[in-house]
Amino acid sequence: MAISSITDTIIITDSKQAERFADAVEEAAINPLGRPKRNLWFVDNKEELRQLMKKRKELHG
Repeated sequence: MAISSITDTIIITDSKQAERFADAVEEAAINPLGRPKRNLWFVDNKEELRQLMKKRKELHG
């Protein structure tokens, strides 16, 4: 995340707030946007690609 994307001033007055904020920043760095990590696979032939596209069309129209 770019520093310039933060547009508000954050004021932390409590040590518990500071700890929660630091935890949230660390979690965001580990898993941006809360997206689950997924395994990747490669399509090796045309038939596999056809099946993948057919499934995509069924799911998303």
